[in-house]
Amino acid sequence: ILKLKPIRVIIGASLAYLIANITFSSDRVFFMTFNMGLGEATISAVLMMITLAGVATVPFISKLATKADKKDVFKNVLGICGILMIASKFIGVDSMAVLIAVCLIYALANACYWQLMPSMIYDVCEVDELMSGENRSGTVISLQALSESVSIAVGLQMLGVILEMAGFDSEAAVQPDTALEWVENAFVLIPGAAMMAVALIMRKFPMTKEVFERVKDALEKREKGENPDVTQLTEIFR
Repeated sequence: ILKLKPIRVIIGASLAYLIANITFSSDRVFFMTFNMGLGEATISAVLMMITLAGVATVPFISKLATKADKKDVFKNVLGICGILMIASKFIGVDSMAVLIAVCLIYALANACYWQLMPSMIYDVCEVDELMSGENRSGTVISLQALSESVSIAVGLQMLGVILEMAGFDSEAAVQPDTALEWVENAFVLIPGAAMMAVALIMRKFPMTKEVFERVKDALEKREKGENPDVTQLTEIFR
């Protein structure tokens, strides 16, 4: 299965994004508590805002995906969000307004991933069926689910090691400057860099609307008993 280029690319993009996701999600309460000095009620309100913003973004992402290739929407949204996350590091997340902006950027990226990634994975399953002659969608989806587990484990381990080396102690009321610096890096810089990595990886993804239509056409011909010529597609997916 991993011989197919679309599968390698989509798994790589999934790994990169989920590392960004788990790093941001695991670090945000630390950042809001120790760097921003926010109380539990305010933190809960911010977390609720992230959830609501993600839901509100779904129609926007859906409309974009109907007007352009899912690949391009996914790549561009994640790339822009990554740039903005990194930019916020240099601007300084030291006010409520900037904190909310960062959380809204994350909500947009997260909604884009969870809305478009499953759809692109099913597109890849169609490609695999065409090239292999077998319906192995269960295996492809299981492989992506495995990548999710791996990226979550790697992201959590990486965050733990980074914060430990920076001298962070979640039990302490006051953190050293180095720890606060790396809590902020894990909040915006590392997720932003991972999102930009997703955009760069997705540049190699060969699936476009035009290509997918050719794949579907070839599958329909095969179902009718015809022998479709897939040699023109082989070069794209190698």
